[in-house]
Amino acid sequence: QKLAVLKMKHETELKAASQTANVDIASLQQDQSNQLLQLHMQLDNQKKDLQAKTEKELDALRLQHQDHVNAMIEKHEKEYRIKEEEKRQELGRAHRKRVEEMENKHADEIRALRAKQQDELQSQMALSQNTLSCSTLRVSEQQTKHRVEMDALQQEHKWQMDELQHSQK
Repeated sequence: QKLAVLKMKHETELKAASQTANVDIASLQQDQSNQLLQLHMQLDNQKKDLQAKTEKELDALRLQHQDHVNAMIEKHEKEYRIKEEEKRQELGRAHRKRVEEMENKHADEIRALRAKQQDELQSQMALSQNTLSCSTLRVSEQQTKHRVEMDALQQEHKWQMDELQHSQK
């Protein structure tokens, strides 16, 4: 009868420990899921903010470039009307060269801005991945700890049962 009582006591302890471990694991998994969702939402928001900022800067650069081009065109058109045909052709070539240089400069600025945006996005993604990896490692460590504790409880229960059976013989 002592054996049955002891067996019931150990089974109750094992069930309670197992339920506690399962609750802990479920809680950690839920926390990890919530963190992952939050990281994805933050990353999406940061990406949208960065894209909006980049578009705004690109629009400002385009307007500035267009205003500058328009101003230069007006200036050169006035000079063309005043000067002789030969000088007008020379100014036209110089104007086209400056416009081409400005367009090249503008294209370089756009490429640099896009590269900067890509670098920032990759940095944010790497940071999110590192955070997720740490969270996953913590869950894995908790699961291993609970498994070791359960194994130890089961082994202790087995030894006590063996001892009790041996003492009854």
